[in-house]
Amino acid sequence: MKLNSGKIPDYVFEKKAKVEKVAQELLPNEKGLNQVPGDIKRYCVYRDGELKFCGTDAECMRWIHDHTPFSVDHAIKYEGYSVSPKDTVE
Repeated sequence: MKLNSGKIPDYVFEKKAKVEKVAQELLPNEKGLNQVPGDIKRYCVYRDGELKFCGTDAECMRWIHDHTPFSVDHAIKYEGYSVSPKDTVE
């Protein structure tokens, strides 16, 4: 195990770099939409045709729960919300 000048093993810095890379992928992009790794399917939440949020299916359901006092089912049926796969929207 190679040590740097501060007596901290190199693998600590390598692990930190990996964590920072993953964290960067999960931060909002310039449009404010969540970024997720490529193998995770993304969805977008719309209300009356206006884009409100994009993320994973669980994040979309959580967003609707946080932004309406009703259930997701009620929000989709009666409040004008819809959830569509990301690849069919842009």
